[in-house]
Amino acid sequence: MSLEPQEPSSMPIAVPNEAQGAKRTIVREPRSNEVRGGERHARLTALRMLALRRLTEAQLFAKLERKGYDAEAAAAAVASCKRDRLLDDMLYAALYIEGRRAPVGDSRLVAELVKRGIDREAARERVAESSASEPERIEAAYARLRRTHAALSYQSAARRLERLGFPASSIYRVLREHAGADLGDVLADLS
Repeated sequence: MSLEPQEPSSMPIAVPNEAQGAKRTIVREPRSNEVRGGERHARLTALRMLALRRLTEAQLFAKLERKGYDAEAAAAAVASCKRDRLLDDMLYAALYIEGRRAPVGDSRLVAELVKRGIDREAARERVAESSASEPERIEAAYARLRRTHAALSYQSAARRLERLGFPASSIYRVLREHAGADLGDVLADLS
C-alpha cells in the first residue's frame, strides 16, 4: 500500500499513522515535488503567513513558491493581499528601520531592506525619513561599544563601526571627538 498520492494535490494529504495502529491519521503538507495549484489556496496560505509575521511582497512570493505553489498562484495571492492592504513594503521598511535594536549606518539599513525585497530607491527614501539620523545612530553605536568594550583601541572601534555600515568620514569624526574628550579628562585628572 503506497502512502504517496498518485497525482499532485492542492490540499493537505491525510496519511495513516502506522505507529498508532492506523487509528489516527496525520495531515501532512504535500511534498516539494508535488505542485500545488489554486489561487484561493495560495491566498489562504499567504494569509496564514501574514498572520504570523509581517513580510514584504518578495518574501511572501518566495515563501509561497517554496511551499510548492506555481508562480501564477503565488503572484495572484500576493496581488490579492496587496490589494486588500495586508501587504505594504513601505510600511514594512518604516517599521524595520524604527524597530532596529542595534544602531547601524544608512548603507547597512538600505542593504538589509534590499535583501528583504524592498526596492533600493524606496529603501533609501525610508532611511532618509527615519526619526534617528545617522549621526545620532553612530553616537549611540559608539556609546554601546564603549560600554561593552571599555579598553577598545581606536583602530578596533573604527573597524567595528565600519562593519555596522557607517561611512569612514563619520567614524573618524566621532572617534576624534571622543579621543579629544577622553584626553581632556586624563589631562584634567593629572592637574
